[in-house]
Amino acid sequence: MTNRYFRHTRAWVAALALLGAAFTGVIAPAQAAVEIITAPYTPTEKFGGINVGSIGFESGGTAGRFKMTVRDTATLKEQTFFTFCVDVAIGVQGFVAYNDVSAALMFSDPLKRAHLAALLAQGNPLIDGAATEGEAQEIAAALALAVWEIVYDSYDGMYDVMAGNFSVYGDFDPLASRANGYLDNISSGSWTGDASRLRGFQAVVAGSTQDQIYLAAGVPEPETWAMLILGFLTIGAALRRRSRQTAALLAA
Repeated sequence: MTNRYFRHTRAWVAALALLGAAFTGVIAPAQAAVEIITAPYTPTEKFGGINVGSIGFESGGTAGRFKMTVRDTATLKEQTFFTFCVDVAIGVQGFVAYNDVSAALMFSDPLKRAHLAALLAQGNPLIDGAATEGEAQEIAAALALAVWEIVYDSYDGMYDVMAGNFSVYGDFDPLASRANGYLDNISSGSWTGDASRLRGFQAVVAGSTQDQIYLAAGVPEPETWAMLILGFLTIGAALRRRSRQTAALLAA
């Protein structure tokens, strides 16, 4: 009886270990100290006019998506992911200290986090699936404008990058319709995102660097969850069958 108990215990421990291994590296740590190594725009950025009334900022600026490579300052492990900045008045800097933290520490409003997560979850595949480099540039820049609209404007049932606290002008005018279309998808609920997937870079050097947001790579989709659960149930069923077979042998 004792040996059979330990065999079953080891089997369940192994099953749990397999399930845990499936998630290793899937969700970024709650907090990690990192430094940016490179952060080029991918695709190339676009330039236009930006106005943010709450911080008194009105100037030309660039918009797009970054392909960021960072190094963990403790483990020296490097990773690369796509990010969007959330500061229009500060530039990104390399080889400075950042904390890789949950977006909940950057945005206390859960609706804002959910909207940003939806924008990134649905927007990144649009960039990567663009037919031309020019189209990819426009999508990425429009997504960046939409990010800033969510970050800087309060949500009152709709977003508009041409009005409110955050607005664009000049060379960004042609992108306004595209950006507002993405924001309309979020407002209507046709674009959704799991806010728990949102991760962010939070600068730790007194206002001299630029915060970034990104979605942690490899977060299981619903079908992946289903496969993992099915596999776990299969292991459980196999253990139950083995238990019945053992009981029958003992009774014989």
